[in-house]
Amino acid sequence: MRKLWGVVGLLSLFVAGLLLAQQNGSALLEQGRGKKAAGDLQGAMEAFEKVVADFAASDRKSTADALVELGGIAESLGQSSRARGYYNRVRNDFKDQAAAVEIAGNRLNAPPSRSGNSTAATGGRSGPSRITIPTPYAEDIYGFALSPDGNTLVFQVTTRDGKRQIWRQAVDPAAKPEPIAGTDGAGINARPFFSPDGKSVVFFAKQKVLQVDLAGGVPRELADAPFFYGGSWGGDSILLGIRTSSPFDVLRDGRLTSTPMASGVNFASPQFLDDRRFLYFARDPRTQGQLEVGSLDGPLTARGLPSAFFGTYTKGFLVFATPTGVLNAVRFDPKELATGGAPFVIADRVGTEKRFVGVAAVTAAQDGSIAYRESAVMDRQMLWMDRNGELLGTVGLPDSTSPGLPRVSPDGRTVLFFRQAGAPLGSIWGMDTQTGAMRQLQDGSNVAIWTPTGDKILFASLRGRNGVPVGPYLLERPITTTGGGRQFGPATGVVMPQDSTASGAILYLSGVSAIGTGTGDLFVLPANSENPIPVAQTQASERNGRFSPDGAFIAYQSDDGGRNEVYVQPFPGTVSQRQRVSLNGGISPQWGRKGRELYFISADNRLMVATAAPGTDRGTLEFSTPKPLFPGTLPQGAEYDTVNDGDRFLVLTIVGEPSPIVVMKNWM
Repeated sequence: MRKLWGVVGLLSLFVAGLLLAQQNGSALLEQGRGKKAAGDLQGAMEAFEKVVADFAASDRKSTADALVELGGIAESLGQSSRARGYYNRVRNDFKDQAAAVEIAGNRLNAPPSRSGNSTAATGGRSGPSRITIPTPYAEDIYGFALSPDGNTLVFQVTTRDGKRQIWRQAVDPAAKPEPIAGTDGAGINARPFFSPDGKSVVFFAKQKVLQVDLAGGVPRELADAPFFYGGSWGGDSILLGIRTSSPFDVLRDGRLTSTPMASGVNFASPQFLDDRRFLYFARDPRTQGQLEVGSLDGPLTARGLPSAFFGTYTKGFLVFATPTGVLNAVRFDPKELATGGAPFVIADRVGTEKRFVGVAAVTAAQDGSIAYRESAVMDRQMLWMDRNGELLGTVGLPDSTSPGLPRVSPDGRTVLFFRQAGAPLGSIWGMDTQTGAMRQLQDGSNVAIWTPTGDKILFASLRGRNGVPVGPYLLERPITTTGGGRQFGPATGVVMPQDSTASGAILYLSGVSAIGTGTGDLFVLPANSENPIPVAQTQASERNGRFSPDGAFIAYQSDDGGRNEVYVQPFPGTVSQRQRVSLNGGISPQWGRKGRELYFISADNRLMVATAAPGTDRGTLEFSTPKPLFPGTLPQGAEYDTVNDGDRFLVLTIVGEPSPIVVMKNWM
């Protein structure tokens, strides 16, 4: 057995070895990509050719991707005829693989590339370059931006002690990143962007939009913002996406006004073209979404905008990401608002946000530089740990679909969890903890919990009542069925179940968006009632509520004091009756099954335990000083659930590093 904090790296190697030993197509494909990245074209081509030869029938996705990879290598060698053969095979024989077909089609339609990267071959200009910059862990890996001159990169980081910050780094792999002073407490979706002069950065933190100088200092408050879906700065105006289902807000001279755009549409990722006109992504319930052009003076009409997930403009080109994650460019006239010529591929894979369309891991600078991450997710693995932090085994295989929020059934045999798979907004899956077998249980949902008996599940149904997407509402149904169920809950607002009691009372979270951003309040919906009881309804964010086993107390986290701490209050009861259990920060409280212990994760990523005993006053509990349960720390971003009375813990952890940020220069 190995300690958790010392085995994550070894576990990654073990899992990689296991996959290769299984000799499946996807493992061999990734092996080839690794060899290509290391410059071993011979080994890469052998791996890709083996995928095509051995897995064309059993793993069509990996085979199509391998053919695209082979085409790319052939192009790099100047073997254009051979490359066309690979691409045509994808288009003709793998029509069901949309992403690969799109890449192959774009490459076949692209203009011939010029050979040579020397200055002479490019008319006195330096040749194209790609600069790879590894970054530390971040909960939001869409949160990065290039300065207008393309020489500085800023990105969100979550430090080992749990602090969220904005860091800066010169666009140079030899440079060292450093935190920007004054950015502690940056939001999980901070989404930083630069001022036009490149001297300051705007970011989201604690339900506010803040501006801080790149050199550091005290941040300046620009606006209150319950949510944040990106922004852009042009001239003396700042565009902010700070409301759901609403046009962008314009900040000018310290005052907020709404952009004159059609209402009833979801907007994301505004990007200024000049001081008044901007590009943005728009979606309504009837469409997947499209790029549009707006103005501070009113709506505009553009010609030839592609069907895309995200778009930005730089140096005469519209750079856009498709829903399948292919990054393209096409010539764009910002005065005529019209595209021209054929699009061409810049990068085969970029990260795209599946829960809220219109967000991609891409940014551009005024000098023409582009930065992107190839993937917006990192593989996550479920582990069984004992009470001493010993690794007992793995549950299933590594998952790249952003799994989260694991909840183990009362008998420990099934785990519920969220995946960004199976539906546009994700879905709930169940996994057998012994065999690893999985099945999708509910689409259009991102939170699920067990009822105490373990025979029913409560979902956050993003479909809403009677199929109308205005919820979500609570949905309860037996684990053995795949549809139907009882829908109930408040008439308005987003509700997410947190816990339930044997009597049928449901603890739920309200006041957040469908993707979990914004402040949150906790309520209890009694059994057979439509009248919720407030538990914690404040200006702060209360989340991760759990009933004690007897239903007499509720534990939850709140950032009322500026950082998350764990509190316990009686139920029924009020916030004035709560007591703080954590001492130096805490999230994700959970009770032992007998109610004698309370677990939580500290700010420095330790799994803590505090014992609970009846207080001297009737109806109260007294908690001991929290102590670390495991000798070491949990990996950054880990989630957990407990089985029995703290005998075993299911830990969902990241196995690997975030994909680096790639900065492209002179690509045009």
